[in-house]
Amino acid sequence: MKAQDVVEGMKVRYHPIIGGRHDGNLYDVRAVGQLPNGMDVAWLRGKSGCVSVRALSPNLPDDV
Repeated sequence: MKAQDVVEGMKVRYHPIIGGRHDGNLYDVRAVGQLPNGMDVAWLRGKSGCVSVRALSPNLPDDV
């Protein structure tokens, strides 16, 4: 996903390998920000630390 597509409170899937399969869990976005190096990141409920927004995908109704 792109940073402008990620907002606090939305439900997302996390992909441990960008472009790979998601980890099977559904996460709530707690916050969105940018690291000093310019990388767009999000903080997810249930995950420690931040993750790249590129590692996220929207929760789709037929997503398993």
